[in-house]
This record gives sequence, C-alpha cells and structure tokens, in this order.
Amino acid sequence: MSTPLTPEQPAVAGAAPFRGLERPARLVVVLVCCAAFADLVSLPVELRLAEFYRALGAGEYSQEEATRTAEAIDAFSFPLTIAEVVAFLVAGIAYIVWFRRARANLPRLGAVELPPGTGWAVAAWLIPLVSLVMPKVIHDEIWRASDPDLPWPAQRAVWDRVRVPVLHHVWWAAFVVGGLLETIGSRLTDADDLGTMRIGVLMWAAASLVFLLAAALVVSIVLAVTARQRARAARSPWP
Repeated sequence: MSTPLTPEQPAVAGAAPFRGLERPARLVVVLVCCAAFADLVSLPVELRLAEFYRALGAGEYSQEEATRTAEAIDAFSFPLTIAEVVAFLVAGIAYIVWFRRARANLPRLGAVELPPGTGWAVAAWLIPLVSLVMPKVIHDEIWRASDPDLPWPAQRAVWDRVRVPVLHHVWWAAFVVGGLLETIGSRLTDADDLGTMRIGVLMWAAASLVFLLAAALVVSIVLAVTARQRARAARSPWP
C-alpha cells in the first residue's frame, strides 16, 4: 500500500529518485588531484622561465646559451601545458556532472521553492561573466538545502537560513582569482619586452599556487556535500 501524500508533498512527488553522489564524487577527487599534480609540476618550470627572462634581460646569456636554454624550457613546458589543460578540462567536466546531480537531488531531498531550472547547474559555468557568480549561488543552494537537520519538506525561508562555511567562500574566491591571474598572465606573456613577459610568467606561477589551494578545498567540499546529501536522504520520511 502506498503512503498517501501530505498536502505539502506533491511539490516533490514527481521528482526524480535520489541519486547518490559517491561515484561521481570519487571521479572528481581523482581528476582534481591529477590536475593539481600537473599544476604542482608546472610551478618550478614557470619560475625557471621567469628567471630566464630576467637573466636574458640583464644580458647574462650569450646568444647561443639563450637559444639552448629556451629550447630546453620549451621542450619540457609545452607537453606539460597540454597536460595541464587536458587535466583541468576533464576534471571540470567531471565536477559539473557531479554538481548537476547534486542540484537535481534537492527536490527529492524535500527542498521546495527552489529557483527553476536544473539546467542552470551546467549553463551557469558556460556563460561569460555569469560564470563568475551564478555557480557559487547554486553551490550555496545545494549546501543549504542538503542539510540533514532541515524539516521535511523544507521551505525556502528555512533552508535559506543555513550557514555556508567560510572555506566554501575561500574556495570560490581562489578559483576566480586563479582564473583571472592565468588570463592576465597569458596576455602579458604575449608582450614584446622581457620585463612584461616575466611578470606574466610570475602571474602564472601565482595562479598555480592559488589553484592548488582551490583544488584542496574543492575536494573537501565535494566529499562533504556528498556525505551531507546521503545523510539527508537516509532521514527521508517519503518513499
């Protein structure tokens, strides 16, 4: 015999079944760690390139030495750059898959009065400028509405009061700042003078450090949200 719906339950009665996040979370953790490792390996190469530009500008290299050193750096940095880009893209796709599933679970976890459109959990990452703000807004909704201690169902006035930990804000700030440093650094390395190019490379190195912080934080956040949704699903009074 099926359980009769309460007056508030129809809002989620047609929701898709809860889908655990454990499997995509494990994939995200592995791929983010791979991307972080590529960033870590690239850091000394970036610092070596910055030092090369400084020494070259100071006239410390002969033409032959400069050519030989530049070729040696290029031989290592080019495949490393390709590996970094591929690792970042693959990790990003895996994260968005996890992110969308986490957002799609919210109605089944009893959250009502959610903003419309699970599709925004994907689109928000792809639209310029919007991608600087909207993913974090959705992330905060996921964290708040996944609180195992919320009532069933949880109205927006209730779940919207759940506090988002400070480290989540630090993660997002690190992700955005790292992206800006990477973008500005790339523009500066296309300059004509060695001093500006060196600043651009140092910005790459700074971006690598910031991304390493963001990677460590996002791994802990993904695992925390995954456990949080599992705990709330285990307390569901609905079939």
